[in-house]
Amino acid sequence: MLFAAENAEKNLLNSWEDFCIYYSQIDFNKVSEASPKLEKLIFYLNKYTKSDAYIINPNGSKTESVIYIDKALEHAQKALHFSQKDLPSDFQKEISLLTVQMNGFMSSDIKSDRNFMILFVELLCLISFLSISVVLGAATYIKNKQKIELLDQKSKAEELVTKTITQVQESERSRISHDLHDTVLQDIRTALLFVHKLEESKALPAEQKDILQKLNNLEKENMKNIRNIIRNLTPPEIETADFHLLLNEYALNTEENSGIPCKFYAEESSLYKKLSPIQKLHIFRIVQESLTNAIKHSEASELSLIVREENGSLIFLISDDGKGFSDKDNKAKPADDSTHLGLKGMKSRAEILKAELVINSNAESGTQVRLTVGGFQESEAT
Repeated sequence: MLFAAENAEKNLLNSWEDFCIYYSQIDFNKVSEASPKLEKLIFYLNKYTKSDAYIINPNGSKTESVIYIDKALEHAQKALHFSQKDLPSDFQKEISLLTVQMNGFMSSDIKSDRNFMILFVELLCLISFLSISVVLGAATYIKNKQKIELLDQKSKAEELVTKTITQVQESERSRISHDLHDTVLQDIRTALLFVHKLEESKALPAEQKDILQKLNNLEKENMKNIRNIIRNLTPPEIETADFHLLLNEYALNTEENSGIPCKFYAEESSLYKKLSPIQKLHIFRIVQESLTNAIKHSEASELSLIVREENGSLIFLISDDGKGFSDKDNKAKPADDSTHLGLKGMKSRAEILKAELVINSNAESGTQVRLTVGGFQESEAT
């Protein structure tokens, strides 16, 4: 359609150019000779009015170029009439008017081309802007994706470091536990045997036997303390014992050793059996650290450990009625740095468990630690 319109305009302008050349050479005493050229021009003018280049606006009005063509066709037909009648004066007048209309048509055509070029440039600028936007958007997306990947890699690296540190800690605890059992504990047992033999001697005076009795009691107390330390370092039944029974026993030992009442309650749940050994170990360490912090720093008069099942997860609640703590308090008291490090270790273990750890603490209600453990289908391993 566009090609047909351009072709009609091209033929018309070529015909007009031929006529103008002929007109410049015409003998005005023989204007009738101009009739064939005018007929050719009128033919192309008529053809133009029937082509797609002849544009009528939607409201029925004609475009500027169409109006010029209509008037040019009118003057060309009159000029043809006067050339056939051999009337030079009237012929020249109509040719002049025809020239004005054709010049107006070509001027409007040039203006249309200029408008088209402006539109084309605007469109090109818009396309360029959109292209730049797309490129910038793609660059931003790639940059953000790389940033996310770096953060993910950093997170995985930090998780690996945390797991490695935890492994090293557990390995060191196990080593110290075995060393205490094989050296210090054995030495205390040997010392107690010597004390018993000396106590059986009838040659010793009563005063020395009294000293031996005190030494015997002291060594027995040392043996008890060493056994508690060993038990806290590496709970021996962590892999095989019922976990809630292990926690119950730990709560009883905590109460006995600290002198602070420690209430324990655990709902019956099949989820205990779904805990992997490594999950049990990390949960036990978090419970242990929570109660140890309460005993050392809270000045509590009562401790509690509650375990319950909730929405397919195990909830561990450790609380005390002590004085609580805050980040501000820890900064003001360098002696409490151990508490800060202990909390950091608890959070690291919770991350390994992929569990939720929430700690609330204030002077009015003490400290409450809530550990939510789920995802029992997949056993986590360090």
